[in-house]
Amino acid sequence: SATGHDFRQGWRSTRYEGQTTRRRGLFLAVENIQTRRRDARGIDSEAPDPGFSDAQLERLALVYVAASVRRGEWLIPAFHAVIDLSAGTHDDPQNFDLDRWAARLNSLLESIGSNDGGGSGGDTGGGTNGNASATLPADAVERVKTKFATKLQAARYMEENCEPATRAGYEGLPLIKCNYAVRDHGGARKSATVILLDAPIEQLARWVVQTCLLVKGNANAPCTDKLFNHILQQSGGQFPVAGIVFEDILPEDGVNEIYCFRDGVTARVGGVPHRGTAQPTMEQINLCLNGEVQSSFVFARIQGTTREEYRANGGTVDVGSSEVGKRKLEWLGVSRDLYKAAWGQDRNELMIAWARANL
Repeated sequence: SATGHDFRQGWRSTRYEGQTTRRRGLFLAVENIQTRRRDARGIDSEAPDPGFSDAQLERLALVYVAASVRRGEWLIPAFHAVIDLSAGTHDDPQNFDLDRWAARLNSLLESIGSNDGGGSGGDTGGGTNGNASATLPADAVERVKTKFATKLQAARYMEENCEPATRAGYEGLPLIKCNYAVRDHGGARKSATVILLDAPIEQLARWVVQTCLLVKGNANAPCTDKLFNHILQQSGGQFPVAGIVFEDILPEDGVNEIYCFRDGVTARVGGVPHRGTAQPTMEQINLCLNGEVQSSFVFARIQGTTREEYRANGGTVDVGSSEVGKRKLEWLGVSRDLYKAAWGQDRNELMIAWARANL
């Protein structure tokens, strides 16, 4: 076998990836050599059956295991033709026998002393969450769940008067639209609207435990407690998709300021006073929900990851830097897409990026 690009390098292996740079690095491509005959039209469309030799399937199983170990979870196998179904015309791999490949994969796992994940290798719909979840220590997950259960209700102050919501880019996810209020130290009441995608306690706990396992090699309390406390301090476990977030931070004087949010990142929107302290008007509330973003700030919730931490963890999208004037809006898309990718999974890439830089 030969390697055109190391798997750590995001590359364009399919037309689907080539449609936007945001998809680069989400796939690993392996091309299998196959002898074919030309049909009456002169197109090499006739493949042998079976399509690939035992040696090819064995090498593919080895590459799959190695790539999954490097990733930290079992990757999801997919055919080139399926990935590019809406972006091009491909027919490869023809006559690929999944059962034969799964048998080679199971044999390989047995030979290295582990049956963990063998079944998933042969499952065409095998998810990363199923096998990764089984490896998480139950006692650590329960410990972190208990901590979130005691603190999260108070920390999620924006979850008030909520109803189900939808928004482009978040299709199929349980968004809620909340009309909430806060009070300043003098008793003044302020209200606003925000759309949230807040993870359940079980999900939060699994992200924390998996992150500590990957970064520190264990899920002991010193690691999980530090990450838990940081999440509460940064976001209260809340992911604002769009709208106004009231916070008393600059300065911390008991008066809540207005912060527009998009895709988990503070944003500046025209017509809305950034860090304003007055009750926002209905027009300003709607602008924070739907107005054009002029610029973005630094931290991606729920753990406050920076652009630099994302890039140091292998991120491939050009998001600029945290320096004023160099903060590219692509950071919003990265924050959204990686949070969505973590939904229902144990691995949260932006949480891992923060942890590798700070734990």
